[in-house]
Amino acid sequence: MTKVFEALERAKQGQGPVLTQTIGSKPETAVERTPRVRPWALATPQTMPAPDRRLKETLAALYQRIDTLLPEPGGKTVQFMGTRHGEGTSVIVREFAKICAFNLGKTVVLLDANQREPSQLRFFNIQPQHGWEECLRDTVPFENTVHQIGEQRLYVGQVSVHAAYAPRVFDLPQIGPFFEGLKRNFDLVLIDAPPAGASPDGFALSRRVDGVVVVVEAEKTRRQVAKRVLTSIEQLGGHVLGVILNKRRYPIPGFVYKWL
Repeated sequence: MTKVFEALERAKQGQGPVLTQTIGSKPETAVERTPRVRPWALATPQTMPAPDRRLKETLAALYQRIDTLLPEPGGKTVQFMGTRHGEGTSVIVREFAKICAFNLGKTVVLLDANQREPSQLRFFNIQPQHGWEECLRDTVPFENTVHQIGEQRLYVGQVSVHAAYAPRVFDLPQIGPFFEGLKRNFDLVLIDAPPAGASPDGFALSRRVDGVVVVVEAEKTRRQVAKRVLTSIEQLGGHVLGVILNKRRYPIPGFVYKWL
């Protein structure tokens, strides 16, 4: 993990880029930029559209709420999980990661945990060579499994580059120390988990993180289904931070937070 964490330390000490523009525009820096270390990848402005003001404010408020609910010093591991396909979980966690890194100045690593249908690196037009599963198995260094987005403090990786499904990967004993190591070097470790109705992986991960945010689709997801997911997470030792009600009938999509 050395190269990634050295870059983060330079940014914290003011030796890295200082963002002066909003998301989606080309950032300007107050100091000379340091050379890029591969395999981190540059995301073009077209892949990072600026969210609307209302969405930015809502996600910034979500960060403040999570920070209040998880007051312990150091980094935080937060998992986002839907109850079924199509609820927009991956979009929400990605926009949340971008707001925290680009606008709030946090160091963020977004880990795509969907083994069957990873989407985060595809969104940024990045073709990975390694997955962070390989870091868990101690076969590849962490810096080879994540990609820096442009010059920002956002890093993204996916669990595997192999099509084969490995259901036991999230039960590996190394995953606990892996997350703890990331928390010492990142302000936020965000996990984009597969929906509960499609895979048990999200439940397996829920007890390994500091908190879980559950996403449900307004007027689509049945209350009983959502309640079963919340109950299962808690019974497995997870900590539910709250529920996001997504895709409400607003001209600009809104979110309602029901904190438990």
